[in-house]
Amino acid sequence: MWQCPECLFLYDPNAKTASGVDLEDLPDNWICPQCATPKDRFEKIGGDDDE
Repeated sequence: MWQCPECLFLYDPNAKTASGVDLEDLPDNWICPQCATPKDRFEKIGGDDDE
């Protein structure tokens, strides 16, 4: 799981909306859907249970 440092939005690759796509595999121009923070600012949180 990944978290936006600005708005605390959680990107969960296992969520229905993510369809199993890890944040690292999203296009480089992907931005937070809530506050438009670039994906390279997101921080990995939690364990590696999604691998």
